[in-house]
Amino acid sequence: MYLIHVSVPPSTAAQTHLAAHREYLLAQFEQGNFLLFGPYEPRNGGGLILAHAASREALDAVLAQDPYFIHQAADYRVQEFSAAKIAANIADYQV
Repeated sequence: MYLIHVSVPPSTAAQTHLAAHREYLLAQFEQGNFLLFGPYEPRNGGGLILAHAASREALDAVLAQDPYFIHQAADYRVQEFSAAKIAANIADYQV
């Protein structure tokens, strides 16, 4: 699994591509690539994605489809990790 920290500095590109970025996130979630995602609080630009991919190369190919990536509207910091435990009730914390 991978944690992806997305930093979105204030820019015209970020605002222009926000709707397409949100559609991309939802599509990746529905395809099973993203296990959870959401904005940082307070909402001052950026968020976190928990992703599943067979390899870092496969993840990079998925991230390359993000309109924010395509238009250089965000910075991505990717960290691979192994979950030792996952709470069965994690969905209870969805906002």
